[in-house]
Amino acid sequence: LMVAIGATAALGPTPGMMGYGLSKVATHHFVQTLGGLTTKSVATKSARQLARRLRRETTGSGNSSYLNGLSVIGILPTTIDTPMNREAMPQADFSQWTKSIDISKEIGTWIQQPALRPHSGSLVKVFPNANGKGATFQLVR
Repeated sequence: LMVAIGATAALGPTPGMMGYGLSKVATHHFVQTLGGLTTKSVATKSARQLARRLRRETTGSGNSSYLNGLSVIGILPTTIDTPMNREAMPQADFSQWTKSIDISKEIGTWIQQPALRPHSGSLVKVFPNANGKGATFQLVR
């Protein structure tokens, strides 16, 4: 399992944060591209055929064990509640921020129960629940 951290904000324009937005969009693209090369992705028939051909060209057999068993997932949280973010934005409503423990619990579940993982190449939006307890994980792509 490979998890990369993208950002919900990078699903649209990021005025005033172009460098941040570009780096997160690149992360999203990386997750979707690498995820599409694994055998655990959901893709069109032509994309699956292309991925098989690329794996075969890379390994000579098409049985690249690291790609066959890999799941690549992108987590796209809202602002993560960290000491650095609290210091940088002291006037913000911290209850609207995603708790890192909620993200780590979900990743732990995916490690322990692979059948509960999103498909490889998926982008998953994460935001705190309205009641302040836990977070919601919503498949974006």
